[in-house]
Amino acid sequence: MIDPLETVIKWLQQDAALSALAGERIAAKHRYPERVDVSGWSRDDAGLMVRLDGGIPSLYVALQPIRLEIRCYANSQYLASRAWQRLVELSRETERQAVLTSTGSALLYWFHQSSGPSMLHDSQIDLDFIMSFWDALVAEQEIT
Repeated sequence: MIDPLETVIKWLQQDAALSALAGERIAAKHRYPERVDVSGWSRDDAGLMVRLDGGIPSLYVALQPIRLEIRCYANSQYLASRAWQRLVELSRETERQAVLTSTGSALLYWFHQSSGPSMLHDSQIDLDFIMSFWDALVAEQEIT
């Protein structure tokens, strides 16, 4: 079975504009250290945390409709909003995308915005972030 979270993360990682903002810092968990002397993502660089947040299961078709929580981290609200804006642009362009994952070729049917942005601050890592929710539909079986 294709992992729907990996599919979305790999798909986001292959977008050149998003990579220009976040580099390779698009993952299921952020890796910003709480202390300055610990290795991990630099607080000077933007990053995206993408995690599953439910969804309504498809009982009769081999599809995974998922809900995602995405946090766009940056050292300013402006930079965090640039990453969020790119997600919005991607959601308007996406229709049936093939994505190479560790278990084969996945099919991402769509990626849609399901909430507006919330501008927040993570006091543990001292970074601003924008949190928003998204819906995606991923085929369970590998495509050929």
